[in-house]
Amino acid sequence: MRTVVVFVGLVAATAVVEAVSAPTPRITATPIPEATAIKVDGELNDAIWQSVPPVKEFLQREPREGAAPTFETEARVAYDATALYVAVQAFDSDPQRIVGIRTRRDEGSPSDWISVLVDSFHDRRSAFEFDVNPAGVKQDSYWFNDTNNDQGWDAVWDVAVSRSERGWRAEFRIPFSQLRYRPS
Repeated sequence: MRTVVVFVGLVAATAVVEAVSAPTPRITATPIPEATAIKVDGELNDAIWQSVPPVKEFLQREPREGAAPTFETEARVAYDATALYVAVQAFDSDPQRIVGIRTRRDEGSPSDWISVLVDSFHDRRSAFEFDVNPAGVKQDSYWFNDTNNDQGWDAVWDVAVSRSERGWRAEFRIPFSQLRYRPS
C-alpha cells in the first residue's frame, strides 16, 4: 500500500506544482489551448499530456519521510480557463499487488492512494486535498492552520483511474470554482 502526494499551489493566473521535498523544484503548469478538451478517463492518452513535462522529483512521506520513493511516479499538470488538470502515473513493478478497496466517498481504507493538494494561497498552511484510490473512491478535505482539516468539505470534481501492466493512473479535473484564491 502506498500513497502518492502531489502538491499544487496557484500563483496569479498560473498554477505551480510542487513535489514533496525541500528544496522543491517549481514547475509551471501547462496551459491548454482554447479549442482543446481533455477527456478525463484515466488513460492519459490525450495529446496534451504528451506536451506537459512530467514531475518526477518525489520523496516518501510514509513510512520513511524524506526517503527515496519505492516506486517511480510521474505527475503532469495543466489548466484551462475553468479547471486544473492533474495526470498521475504510479508505476509498480508488481501491479497485481496494487490495493484498491471500494468504499463510499470520503471513507478511508487500507488502499493505495494518489492525493493532490492545492495550496491556492501559497501559504504552506492551508490546502484543498483531492484523493483517489485504484477502485476510483474519492476523498476530499480542506486543510487550514497547518494541521486542522474539514473532512465535511465536499467539492464537485472529477477523477478517473485505470490500471495497466506498468501500475495505475489517475486523471483529475478540479474546477477553479471549487477553490478559494486571490484572483489577480
